Amino acid sequence: MDNEKKTRAVIFDLDGTLWDAAETIAPAWNAWCEAHGVERRFTPADCRSCCGKTLPQIARFVFPEADPAWAEWVVNGCCEAECVPLAERAAGSIRICCRCWRSWAGTACWRW
Repeated sequence: MDNEKKTRAVIFDLDGTLWDAAETIAPAWNAWCEAHGVERRFTPADCRSCCGKTLPQIARFVFPEADPAWAEWVVNGCCEAECVPLAERAAGSIRICCRCWRSWAGTACWRW
C-alpha cells in the first residue's frame, strides 16, 4: 500500500499571512477618514497594532479619549472602506494559488 498522501486542497489565510494587509488597509482607512472629516491618519504600523482586536477594542485603542460611539463609528467606517481594496489584492493572490491547488481563502472582512 502506498503511504504517500496526496494533497487535495489548501486553505490560505491571505491577509496578514501571505502578504502584509496593513499596507493596503492604511490608505483605505486614511481615505475614509479624510472623506468624513476625521483628522486622524494611520500608518501601516498603526494598522498592524490593531490586529487581533475586536472593533470596540480598536476604537478604544485608536481613540482613547473620544466618545466611544463616535470612535466605533469611525472604526466601522474604516473597516468597511478596507474591504474592496483587500478583495482586489486578495484576488490576485487567489488566482496564483488556484493555479496550483484547489483553494479556499479566509478573511475577517465581515462585508464580503
